[in-house]
Amino acid sequence: VLCTGASGERILGIPGEDSLGVLGAPAFVKWYNGHPDYKDLQLPKSAGESAVVLGQGNVALDVARLLVRSPKELDATDMERDAVNAIAAWQQAGLRTVHIVGRRGFVQAAFTNAELRELLTCSEDVLPVVDPDELALCRNAASEEELSKSRMKKRSVDILEKMAANFADIKKTSKRVLRLHFLRSPQEVLSEGGLVTGIRLARMQLQGEAGRQVAAPSSAAALDISCGLVVRSVGFDILPFQGLPLKSNRVPHTQGCVEQSSEDLGGLYVSGWLKRGPQGIIASNIGDAQETAAKLWSDLQSQNAKASESFESFMTSLQSTTAVVGFQDWKRLEAEELRCGQEMGKAAAKFTKVPEMLKFLGK
Repeated sequence: VLCTGASGERILGIPGEDSLGVLGAPAFVKWYNGHPDYKDLQLPKSAGESAVVLGQGNVALDVARLLVRSPKELDATDMERDAVNAIAAWQQAGLRTVHIVGRRGFVQAAFTNAELRELLTCSEDVLPVVDPDELALCRNAASEEELSKSRMKKRSVDILEKMAANFADIKKTSKRVLRLHFLRSPQEVLSEGGLVTGIRLARMQLQGEAGRQVAAPSSAAALDISCGLVVRSVGFDILPFQGLPLKSNRVPHTQGCVEQSSEDLGGLYVSGWLKRGPQGIIASNIGDAQETAAKLWSDLQSQNAKASESFESFMTSLQSTTAVVGFQDWKRLEAEELRCGQEMGKAAAKFTKVPEMLKFLGK
């Protein structure tokens, strides 16, 4: 049963996207969480006075909130200390504003109210704002119809209105600023000498019937924002690997059982984002996991109970050729990370190098 998720990402395909200072959210999140494969992620020395996060899902809001929180607040979490120091250096060098950009309106945005509300409460040193005129642009007739049918989106209006009330203070505040932009689409990453210097955002307008609106270009002028860091958070995608059948970058399956090209390949099953594609949260994936488990159990019951080797002999063979880290090993690593974190005044201090993990485990 494959539950490897969707760790790849979608790209924008716009000019300048390969400039130093443009990072994908999947890699950025793994970097600040201490993933061993991303410890040496190439980062700009300075983020300038502004950073731009492209996308308005929960991951985008997480990234934006992290960039404006104080190092003292971040260091108390389980966040990797080198990442905390890097963000502290960006702030000391002048990083003051983080822009969160979405192509459509707030009614269509993917963030949850819980994540949106946290922008209001993440720190006393942060001012979350949105332009009230831009909120008004979001509320065309079709969006009003969508809004009337969604209790969750109705609740988001109160949160956004509080941010709109802060907009008048944007130029006089001494706080770091989180600014939401709606109906803006990235057209080009501006750069000099291969380094990000800004981003050009086109003004968009909503077209189509309620529930099926798309963002289309408008005749209004584009907006250029000076920045030294752009984090792209426009969606995850499945990473192909050998032996995994894909059609249009999705795994073909029936109730979680992968449709194989040959019956001799044996039973292969998928669950989670690898099964449904990169959408939904844990709760929405539970039903999919139950379906896969039920299908697997049904298939086992309908076949002869035989195998080429027992689980025990399989594990013995595996362990003779490689270092296997099992769940109990993982629990030992977790306990050590919590212990070290307590000594350092953090929630946890993570291992960030695989050899160090194996050495601790005696493997």
